[in-house]
Amino acid sequence: RVHPDDLARVREATAHNLATGINENTEYRVLRPDGSIRHVSTSSSMLYDEAGKLRRAVGTVLDITEARESARALKRTADLLAEAQRIGKMGSFEVSMIDDAHTWSDELYRIADIDPWLPPSVDMFMQRLHEEDRGRIGALIQRSYRDGITEPSRARLVRRDGSISHLDMMAVPQFDPEGRLVALRGTVSDVTEL
Repeated sequence: RVHPDDLARVREATAHNLATGINENTEYRVLRPDGSIRHVSTSSSMLYDEAGKLRRAVGTVLDITEARESARALKRTADLLAEAQRIGKMGSFEVSMIDDAHTWSDELYRIADIDPWLPPSVDMFMQRLHEEDRGRIGALIQRSYRDGITEPSRARLVRRDGSISHLDMMAVPQFDPEGRLVALRGTVSDVTEL
């Protein structure tokens, strides 16, 4: 039932597993009698006797078709979101109050004119803001961290080339079932052209 296009690779992997005794998971397609194709992952263990002769191979075959389809759909959704953010010049972020983890979208890095390999932080973002706006925005951020109260805000960002971008920012608090603030999620939009 192995799909004809995967047969040589599966035979090679099986021979390798038998020759080395090392189990390596193998993913491939199977062709079912009704003509449908399923994706599977196999895992096996080789059992040898005292003389080192292979006596048995024990394994599993796991149908991963739905997991692969879900992963593809999730990637497509992520790609569409990234493209929408790029077109709309709107980046997104999340700040965890639990472990202080910061997550930025690729577009937020671009808007903030910060290299995408740098770990995101509020301090790094604040350093990019125009010095006349830092105090006001810093106070809003502190209030949102402390009380979970947010409000739309506007600020200027100084890009590395010295040009000024105008930003609209908004965050929403995320609370756990007990009412504790656990995260802030929000957007930063480049509204310079407007």
